[in-house]
Amino acid sequence: MSRMASEHRRGRPSRTKNETLEIRKRIVDLSNEGYTERAIAAEIGFAPSAIHQHLAVYRESLAPSTKLAEEWRQTKLARHDERFRRLGAKALGKQDEHGNWIVEPDYQALTALQREQDSITKLLGANLEVGMSLNFVPSREQFAVWLGYDPQEVIEGVATEEPT
Repeated sequence: MSRMASEHRRGRPSRTKNETLEIRKRIVDLSNEGYTERAIAAEIGFAPSAIHQHLAVYRESLAPSTKLAEEWRQTKLARHDERFRRLGAKALGKQDEHGNWIVEPDYQALTALQREQDSITKLLGANLEVGMSLNFVPSREQFAVWLGYDPQEVIEGVATEEPT
């Protein structure tokens, strides 16, 4: 299809990819300046739905892909491994066969390794139990067992004495 035919069919002139990218850049710049989609549409001469589409495509291009996220994660884990390799021996020190210190442990290095371990734990998602709430409400019987009472007496209402 010729350029003339495509212009006629769509009712507007065809744009090159560079022209489209320039328009999108202008739309994003106006959006960053605080213009609403309607105001941008009036400024550029597009329909508000076209402005919305350009901004959606731009936002999608900024979103990290799962491949990029996995590459970042692997890079981060490799850095953690390297740091453990460098600081491990320094943090633990070294003793001879009699238990005398040849090299004293470096407590700052040990603290750094503990922070690294916490970071790796979070990175791998292994810290899920921290701060997790199950909204568990124990029954009277469970409280009785924890406090050392006979659960059957609690059910019958007999338990009035302190546990032994």
